[in-house]
Amino acid sequence: MGHIPDAPEAFRWYEVVTDVAQDGYAHSHARIFGPDGALVAISRQIITLFG
Repeated sequence: MGHIPDAPEAFRWYEVVTDVAQDGYAHSHARIFGPDGALVAISRQIITLFG
């Protein structure tokens, strides 16, 4: 994966996809790209909604 620049004003692209959401649960995956378009981070999350 690429390097995240130190400059806070540097452009980044965040892309997230919710794979499924049903009955108070969801699963999503995301990618963060740096200013040069290189992939710098990935994320996978399972979400539970209470209430």
